[in-house]
Amino acid sequence: MKRPKIGDIFEVPISQGRMAIGQYLLQSKMGPIVQILGILPIDKNDIEELLLSKPLFPPVIVGLFAAIQKNMWRIIGNKKVTLIDHPKFISNIWNEKTGKAGFWTLWDGNKFYDIGHFLPSEYRELEFLVVWTPQSITERIETGKIPFPYGDLIQNNEFTPVKKI
Repeated sequence: MKRPKIGDIFEVPISQGRMAIGQYLLQSKMGPIVQILGILPIDKNDIEELLLSKPLFPPVIVGLFAAIQKNMWRIIGNKKVTLIDHPKFISNIWNEKTGKAGFWTLWDGNKFYDIGHFLPSEYRELEFLVVWTPQSITERIETGKIPFPYGDLIQNNEFTPVKKI
């Protein structure tokens, strides 16, 4: 099994036989940070074009090594990473019973900074500090939605709790 290296380009199989393309940007203290570049059109195989286009969403931390090891994703090449700064992430500990957000923090790759009880709009485009599973990344590529409850927390400072049966 080929161990992922910084700069590796990988395929993420999605529905209808299509492929999304991602790149391994850097190894953070929390795990591998990747960028999902886009979805290859069925009739094209131009990865270079995707490398120059706007990514589907900001960089995320994902279980990349497991995805490669379990043959869920496949390394197809390597290209030098042009990332300058470590991506910033937001974090929150919420109340499971009420769905209310607690105290927000910002992580810059080295330190956590207090933001407060409400997430200001300038931070809402940042990714939540969580290690995503390969399956949740595939779902996000296909739907464009941030998985529950993270998207609701970011946009509304709360979510509607799911009642346990």
